[in-house]
Amino acid sequence: MLQIILQALDDLLKIQNINLTNSDRINLFKSIVNNNYFSRQEYLRNFKEISTATASRDLKYAVDNGLIKNLEKIQHATSTNKKNRPCQNKAGFSKSLSTD
Repeated sequence: MLQIILQALDDLLKIQNINLTNSDRINLFKSIVNNNYFSRQEYLRNFKEISTATASRDLKYAVDNGLIKNLEKIQHATSTNKKNRPCQNKAGFSKSLSTD
């Protein structure tokens, strides 16, 4: 009986120690949001174990590799009125991202 409990606990520890890469996190989150818009804050809420800097790096990687689009950067490039330009944070990420 104790051997079965020990095996179950060992299996549980193996499952919980899986480290996700930035690509793993992006692909997992894309499947969760179903190609809808999302923000970095929503990404962080889903992956509570990562820092804001890691979230920014993940999202920058995803934008640079065409996995997601930074919609506010696109809007920023096409905007002619300074008052209508979106606000970007220090990392260069705006608040709206899309998995399209």
